[in-house]
Amino acid sequence: MSARSFPTIPSCYSCRSRRRGTSIPALPRPPVAGRRQRGREEKGACPRAPQPGRHFGERGALWRLPAHSSVPRGRPPAMKSVFVTVGTTSFDDLIAAVCSPATLQVLQSLGYEKLVLQVGRCALDPALLRSPDVAVELEAFPYKELLAEDLRRADLVISHAGAGSCLETLEKGKPLIVVINEKLMNNHQLELAKQLHEDGHVLYCNCSTLVETLQSMELSTLKPFPPGEPEKFALFLDQVFGIQ
Repeated sequence: MSARSFPTIPSCYSCRSRRRGTSIPALPRPPVAGRRQRGREEKGACPRAPQPGRHFGERGALWRLPAHSSVPRGRPPAMKSVFVTVGTTSFDDLIAAVCSPATLQVLQSLGYEKLVLQVGRCALDPALLRSPDVAVELEAFPYKELLAEDLRRADLVISHAGAGSCLETLEKGKPLIVVINEKLMNNHQLELAKQLHEDGHVLYCNCSTLVETLQSMELSTLKPFPPGEPEKFALFLDQVFGIQ
């Protein structure tokens, strides 16, 4: 009498193996919850077998990585920032102009995400001037002994026309916009800013034209200032101010 053959249950390493040399009749499978798992059962795949895109952790716990997941390496990219300095004096008009909604909107459109203000003896609160509709992070402090780290982190510097602030910024190789304080009686700052602009090192404006300057600026056209030669800068100042 010939042996009757029965359909056999598919097996894999994670399932119970069939007996060797025997055929086991196929039994009805219990209902399987889940559309994806049901599809694998119909194709004869083991529901516990590792599937593409799946990873098994401790004790067989199942977790899934995003399709384009990657492990970040190193530090996250720094925010593109603008540093504003007024030195040891007060220049409230510049702080108000920088924090105005029009200026913040232009900075945001140019890709700047952070605004750092060295406000000096400013009587204004920059936090009250900013617009809630502009997503630019704001940080302010009155004064620091050293501004080297703030200048290093900045992608753009907006400064009053003090000779010390201009020299330190130019020595750091940062693009610089010099804003003139028109309320000063003897405005040698204007002469300094004009000369630096004519030599191609800076852009300059006043508070009322700051937004226009930001919109039209081409920072790639600025020329680097020769570093490490303060005596040349002193001679340059003598020539600007007519000192013999």
